Amino acid sequence: MTKFTAVTDMHYSDRLNNGDRLNSLSAKKLKEALESENKDNGFIVNLGDTADGYPEYKPQLELLGEIADIFKASGRKFYSAIGNHDTSSDKHDYYKILGMPNRYYTFDAGEYLGIVLDAAMDDPEKPYPDHEMAWYTPYLDEEQIQWFEKTVYESDKKILVFTHFPFIIPDPDCELINNPFRNHYILNRNKIMDTLCCNDKIRAVFSGHYHDGSVMLIDGKPFVIFRSMAEGEECTFADVEIDDETLKITGHGRQESFTLTTKK
Repeated sequence: MTKFTAVTDMHYSDRLNNGDRLNSLSAKKLKEALESENKDNGFIVNLGDTADGYPEYKPQLELLGEIADIFKASGRKFYSAIGNHDTSSDKHDYYKILGMPNRYYTFDAGEYLGIVLDAAMDDPEKPYPDHEMAWYTPYLDEEQIQWFEKTVYESDKKILVFTHFPFIIPDPDCELINNPFRNHYILNRNKIMDTLCCNDKIRAVFSGHYHDGSVMLIDGKPFVIFRSMAEGEECTFADVEIDDETLKITGHGRQESFTLTTKK
């Protein structure tokens, strides 16, 4: 069994809080989560929108450095994905600060191979945007798609996939072409959906971005979206346990708990 802690959508900033999104509390919440988590968890996954950059407030890279220091202080290995808000800064700087080998990459997830994907671009021809991308226009670039398919084909292990942006969400309005501002999923997702859904090496797909969270089974395979840590005063994160038959999410704060029997 593989165990890990998942956090997402911290949106950390020293900017004044806005409604239910309490950005300035996220560093404190992260410390609390990593101090209180199940110590058997082998690693931490951060699914992006880590820090928000705003004029006249702390620079985004400084905020990212504060979050990276909290992860390092936990003494655990941690892995991050890139979200749309994270593209306020150059992706190279983002993944260097957070210790990522590249914008997309693999890592040892115990019994599994972890694959982290990067859909933080609103033009698949420009994987390094020169501006903060729009939250509703994520894409995967062709180079990454080919790398993903090759990596899955060559893997001797079963696979866990991680990305900031979901591949599918439960809101039917997101499927409407005339309602793009409700979109949260990767727009060219169909290029790899067959592999995600049908290749038995892939055990589960995890993402953030859609702050309300959800879980869906497609042919017995779980697609999980974790709830945002920034929303509300609660410390929201998840402890995850997965093996060849069961996925167990122990939720904290606003994150729901559930156990699923999954496809072998």
